[in-house]
Amino acid sequence: MALRINGTLAPPGSPWYERLFADQLCTIVIACGFDEYGANRSQDQLLESGLAGRGFSRDDAGALARIAAGKRVVPQRPAEHWLAGAAATDAAGRPVDVVVTLVRAGDGSAGGDAASAFLDGLGRCDVAMYGGHGRYGTGPDFDYNFTADLVDDKGAIEASFSEYKDLEEFWSSAGERASARRWPSTALWSPGAACRSAASTPATS
Repeated sequence: MALRINGTLAPPGSPWYERLFADQLCTIVIACGFDEYGANRSQDQLLESGLAGRGFSRDDAGALARIAAGKRVVPQRPAEHWLAGAAATDAAGRPVDVVVTLVRAGDGSAGGDAASAFLDGLGRCDVAMYGGHGRYGTGPDFDYNFTADLVDDKGAIEASFSEYKDLEEFWSSAGERASARRWPSTALWSPGAACRSAASTPATS
């Protein structure tokens, strides 16, 4: 029988947050995805200034050394690493160093590298955060890879779109016409080969 939570029962216990601070070290990966209209660029700067304002500094060598000293998995992909010593305290009041791996898509020209760095962090870090598009469920996205095809009932392509705004305008117009007649075509979302793994193809070399 499946357990039913009806609002009157509180599940016992709580997440083991203290394990995030094991060995007085917490590792975090933060990724900002790509936006075709440049909305991510201002967020890139906010992430950097936010870290600096909280006592973090860009220190790739120092961050990697601290990760290794904590007997954690060392990053295998190039990325920005920010370090703050004694940024938190554990349950015993001991200082906890925090290493943040920052992944930014930028102009999208190195989307595969960004995707690889995020996937690397996803597998090794205590905390992983991503802000950006989900691309219709294909996952985090770090470069431009959107296409949409409109096909008829036989699968023949009637129209293709490579810009969100063009597709939105088309469906808005089609919606207005739909009140007078049924639209016979079907839209197939085709994110493209670049988004089959974490939306951007991770670099393998």
